[in-house]
Amino acid sequence: MTSSAHGGEYGQETCGPLTVNLVENVERLKLDFEKILPLHGSGATKADLYKAAGKPNPSN
Repeated sequence: MTSSAHGGEYGQETCGPLTVNLVENVERLKLDFEKILPLHGSGATKADLYKAAGKPNPSN
């Protein structure tokens, strides 16, 4: 999956509202993925994205 939402690096402890919105849309659309490749910055895992958004990883 790719994303242009640039709310911060996904490996960080905090994020912007665009990252939270991305997670909400992923859940709403029931999308499954292993890695996210943002257009800006480095890639991250699904666990990194959920951690940055302050949500539990659904894969656990």
